[in-house]
Amino acid sequence: MHPPAQIEFVRQQLQENNEPYQSAYLQLLRSADKALEIPHHDPEDFNVPGCYQDPEGHWKGAWDLQTDGFKVYACALAYRLGGGEKYGIKACELLIAWAQINQRFSGYDGQLAMADAGAGMVIAAQLMSASDLWGETDRSLFSQWIMNVYRKACNEIRNKPNNWADWGRFGSLLSAVYFNDRDEINENVRLIKSDLFHKIAEDGSMPEETSRGEKGLWYTYFSLAPMTAACW
Repeated sequence: MHPPAQIEFVRQQLQENNEPYQSAYLQLLRSADKALEIPHHDPEDFNVPGCYQDPEGHWKGAWDLQTDGFKVYACALAYRLGGGEKYGIKACELLIAWAQINQRFSGYDGQLAMADAGAGMVIAAQLMSASDLWGETDRSLFSQWIMNVYRKACNEIRNKPNNWADWGRFGSLLSAVYFNDRDEINENVRLIKSDLFHKIAEDGSMPEETSRGEKGLWYTYFSLAPMTAACW
């Protein structure tokens, strides 16, 4: 998600105190600083009930990975942009904790929530891939978590007809890039192309999402977000 050239470009903008990079970076540091203070979550079973069947249980179940996924991403990015080693140490701590404890996902929305909220974990691991703040054993453990939990959830939903597939393909693509798995990269590209002009019709509508009625507009965002990220 953040090629080395992009990281170096932003670092240069920060060295020259250019806007809006400087303000955005300070906002990032505020988020990363909060992450240093808040204890992490790492359930053995990431259980997320269906949003419509159990709204309170859904948001409570998804919250752990949503918050930790953002925290680890903020810390890893702050570290790569020159914020200091403390952010990199926290990022590694969060990555290792989830890899050590989280073994599975469950619940009606478990796969979707894992694909969505867990993306921050994989992006953070990419950002930290060249760092010596975590060793080979820890990297291997996190790779196993991607294979056995995150990518498993993504691949199980990437052939569905609506936004579930979009999140599944994005997460599967992130995983494939992390492992430099060219076959899986190509398969996800094929899947994205296979129904793109059904997902987005000639008139610009998104029939799989707008058919949901009053919440259809929100769902178009929830579908376009992973599609756009996957294309990037």
